[in-house]
Amino acid sequence: MLSQLKMIRQISITPPLIKMALSAAIMVVPSALAAEPTRDCADCPEMIIVPPGTFEMGADDDTGRTAPVHTVTIAAPFAVSRAEITVDQYTAFVDATGLEDGPSCYGRDATGARANVAGASWHSPGIAQSGTHPVVCVSFADVTAYVTWLSARTGKRYRLLSEAEWEYAARAGTDTNWYWSDKQAQACDYANGPGTYPCDDGYADTAPVGSFKPNAFGLHDMLGNVWEWVADCWHPTYHGAPSDGSAWIEEDGCSIRTVRGQGFGASNTEMSAAGRSADPVGYRGIGLGFRVARDVTVDAR
Repeated sequence: MLSQLKMIRQISITPPLIKMALSAAIMVVPSALAAEPTRDCADCPEMIIVPPGTFEMGADDDTGRTAPVHTVTIAAPFAVSRAEITVDQYTAFVDATGLEDGPSCYGRDATGARANVAGASWHSPGIAQSGTHPVVCVSFADVTAYVTWLSARTGKRYRLLSEAEWEYAARAGTDTNWYWSDKQAQACDYANGPGTYPCDDGYADTAPVGSFKPNAFGLHDMLGNVWEWVADCWHPTYHGAPSDGSAWIEEDGCSIRTVRGQGFGASNTEMSAAGRSADPVGYRGIGLGFRVARDVTVDAR
């Protein structure tokens, strides 16, 4: 979907929270940056608190989709699910709410061709999945219903990440094309991504969440595995984008929302910390899931 990304600008997370040192193409972040995950209920996702900071969002590319590069400040900490929401976690939600399946899911038909398959759903997507795989075949309305249910169950405000929060959390203090380095050969240690990389990640479709190394914030699968819904309406460029990390949403709503993270079928140029795309809000596909955020109350004492 995206052309070759030509340049990623530097991210600088506000000191003294994080001190970073550059070594060749790799930005080294202290391992102490990763917080311990917490869980609000037995069926809730593990959450990791991400510190506030300032970074350069976007990249210069041929299409302009990830431009202009612009400074974004995340003023307060927020929690992010350690991994994508799993089949087991989504099952608890459906069991509690009785949410009905969608009529179809975009995946593969009986011949293996890409198609919108009638009757395919999150619990029968047409690819091999266990309870620890990321849930797929979920629309924007489905994932919004999930965070509403999770908020009611826990008494805390769960929501989707904004696009800026997503990129900030994915980069985790790095300024490279991917959060591990600019080296494609290292990709299979960190991501279930394109089969065209010079390494083998071991999975043809989705992988159980957390199968690969996390980024410096302790978050798994921020790149690869499945695309992830975020809260923002789709905008083809960043001209006019908020600088405070909030979701960019039109007052009268929108029929197309942004997705981030690049799934197992992504192309080389799509899978990067800056890569972005979009889907209609009713779209369900085997390469699209989500993760969640939660507001964090800061003790003022």
